[in-house]
Amino acid sequence: MLTVVQMARQGLELVTLRSSLKRADLPSLPEYRVPPSGQAASSSEPGLIYASAVMRLLGDRIQRIRTSSSTVLITGESGVGKELVARAIHAAGPNASKPFVPFNCSAAPRELIESQIFGYRRGAFTGATADSPGVARAARGGTLFLDEVGDIPLEMQPKLLRFLEHGEIQPLGEAAPLHVDVRLVAATNSDLEQAVSERRFREDLFHRLNIIRLHVPPLRDRSEDIPLLVAHFLQELANRAGLLRPPPISEEALSELIRYSWPGNVRQLRNELERLVTFCEEGATITRDLLSADLLALNRTGAGHGESHGPIRSYDPLSIPLVDRLRLFEVEEINRALSESEMNLTRAAASLGMARQNLQRRIRKLGLRLPDTSSE
Repeated sequence: MLTVVQMARQGLELVTLRSSLKRADLPSLPEYRVPPSGQAASSSEPGLIYASAVMRLLGDRIQRIRTSSSTVLITGESGVGKELVARAIHAAGPNASKPFVPFNCSAAPRELIESQIFGYRRGAFTGATADSPGVARAARGGTLFLDEVGDIPLEMQPKLLRFLEHGEIQPLGEAAPLHVDVRLVAATNSDLEQAVSERRFREDLFHRLNIIRLHVPPLRDRSEDIPLLVAHFLQELANRAGLLRPPPISEEALSELIRYSWPGNVRQLRNELERLVTFCEEGATITRDLLSADLLALNRTGAGHGESHGPIRSYDPLSIPLVDRLRLFEVEEINRALSESEMNLTRAAASLGMARQNLQRRIRKLGLRLPDTSSE
């Protein structure tokens, strides 16, 4: 049950968030849509825009590992912003002034991944007309971000393991290994545990990558973030288009954006807003009728909500009944426990002080998505 202290805290957070929006000169949003239980992203996590409890937890974990040089594995669906999290980790660390070098393992041809990561000498293979340092050496002293690390070919994985364990690489055509001082942050949207069980990914490499694991939740499970993300992207897109001010968005349009499940996550939301800014006449308001037809159609049928309905969609704690405020609080606490336990139902139940079976029942009753328990 929400106490008077909790209600007061929510009110203070609401005032703080509204003030931060005004200071940032962000576009006007309906005040009752601003989440009461979150705050704008801390400046210590540049690039991360959030208001939800689960993302605040992620921001806290980034700060706790800021002095560490350990390997980090970031998991989450495509489009949730895993590279932004990687950049925030780099920016919070002691080597923030050094290079941050991203490399997408799924974008490079399989036969070229090794040479692009570790480099090569001139003449090492047909077409190698000049020396190439590779991204590992390009990131020397800083951070190498390997996106979609699960797509690295099995035959190359022992070399990546040696790089992680000893800091050594051997460029193609080089007679001896070279030492490289670089921190590795990896990301994947695939199930690496499943890949290990199917012998598509080395178990020893998985455990070496999985030292510190951060999970980025999908946007449908943190709809509190959507108003802030909308404001941020509208400002960014307006600046890029040379507009004096970002276009305002109507209450009805914002409501539709909050209700939608966003299967493409933050990337899809940004693309939708880019389309809206492009077609909206300067000085006009983004209205509901400008939104994508598919988005509106799914919202009308209810399919746009996806499997996880998430918390109550109205964000003024004084405008909804007490029973709904209690449900919102319970959903946030369960989401927090699941995120902190990396979706492990047994550990989440223990942190909430309840039996595992009782937590399962509450998740079903609240209409949330039940975690996969096959690996527990």
